Amino acid sequence: TLIQMLSHVDRRVRIRAQYELANRKRSSELVEVLQSKNQLSRIHAMWALAMIDRSGLKSVENIVPLLDDSDPEIRAQACKILGEAHYTKAFAKIVEMIDDPNARVSYFATMATGYLGNAKDSIIEMLERNNNEDVYLRHAGVVALSKTQYAATMANLQTHPSQAVRLAAVLVLRRMESEFVADYLNDPDDAIATEAARAIHDARIDGRGFGDEEGARQTLAASLSKARTIPWQKRAISANKMEHDCEGSVRVAEFAADETKPYEMRLLAMQALNNWGPPHHSKADRDIVEGRDIPRQHRIFVCIEGVDDAITKILTESEGELLMETLRFASSNNRLFPKELCSKFVLDENMPISLRAYALQINANKELVEYALQSSHWQLRAAARDILLRQNDLSAETLLLEAIENGEIFEAQEAIKSLVKYTLAFSKIDQESLRDELQLDYAEPWNKEIKDEWLLRGGNWLIGKQVVFENSNSECFRCPTIEGKG
Repeated sequence: TLIQMLSHVDRRVRIRAQYELANRKRSSELVEVLQSKNQLSRIHAMWALAMIDRSGLKSVENIVPLLDDSDPEIRAQACKILGEAHYTKAFAKIVEMIDDPNARVSYFATMATGYLGNAKDSIIEMLERNNNEDVYLRHAGVVALSKTQYAATMANLQTHPSQAVRLAAVLVLRRMESEFVADYLNDPDDAIATEAARAIHDARIDGRGFGDEEGARQTLAASLSKARTIPWQKRAISANKMEHDCEGSVRVAEFAADETKPYEMRLLAMQALNNWGPPHHSKADRDIVEGRDIPRQHRIFVCIEGVDDAITKILTESEGELLMETLRFASSNNRLFPKELCSKFVLDENMPISLRAYALQINANKELVEYALQSSHWQLRAAARDILLRQNDLSAETLLLEAIENGEIFEAQEAIKSLVKYTLAFSKIDQESLRDELQLDYAEPWNKEIKDEWLLRGGNWLIGKQVVFENSNSECFRCPTIEGKG
């Protein structure tokens, strides 16, 4: 019979028997099964009665006596069914079962109170007693509290002596997406303050306050200087980048300049400044923790101000990747280096050539220009000629024309670009004698006729390949296949 099948060894048979008994509304027979000694048949009978109750025929009152059953799994299932059925008459008994010695019973009893009523005190006692040892019990407490409590009630637990209770309060506020979670950034316990930072950043909690009150994300951004753990520091840097305002740029720059902070976080701060605003291309602006899209409303105003002192400090005192990242920032944002540093950078053969050339543009004294003109790097030679041209040096025109005629291809191309603004000097270029690699650079500024063969000469195939296959700006999943890829 169907009743006998509830104890079948094959779960598929038991489930189908359960569904069929529920469809036939065989409540009286199922109630009788509850008194049997077979655990599986009793559990399936309970589930079938719950299904009948959901169809409109009240049946769960027959489950209530099972709250006192000797089998902990039967007690656990009874809590689950009565909770999901919103059977409030069993609320008081289920609250008592939060303290059941069996963890599984305690878990389902706690979860059930989230459907039935306010069991805050009992749940708080359970969380304190559990002391984060059983994460499932903590999860049950968090879910139940998030369904039955106000956010302000959870915020008031900041002074609770138990670390486990305060941590649970943070998790509850995260589920509620409440800005009150920002108050826990002031918690003396590193784990709790860090979890608050995770909640604000990862759950995208902002909740701007009234008037001039800061929102949760702004509070996280302002906490950068006091952030004590790497996950907290990383999210505070990211929050400042998402706001990308003037105050945030100062905070991030000062953090990067602080030698007491972890080196990898100082480097991350500098990288954030290097990518402060949203990208100019159509791709989404992404946060630096998870790579998720930054909401569009945070891309309107971009400001980097008041960072010069911090940048100078980093340039004079740091080394390695942090120094290189800072140099890139100063170069791309037209920040002036101290002139003594510029001389050092220009003469340092270990520096990237683009940064050496930029430093030369800033400190264009006669000795450095002479040094650059004799350099083996065409980038330095090109920068030196540009400086002479801006200074109206009489030798500049001759040097540029000589570079066009005899210099390296890229050097000659740069020389042509330099002379474009000087019509008289540009007219002295003999197009007939120009190498094919330079014809496109000569013709393009004046909209002259361009021959197809010029397009294949004068470029760098390796850089072109990197643009196609490696540069994120050129990614396209719908592009034609190239060499079997794409």
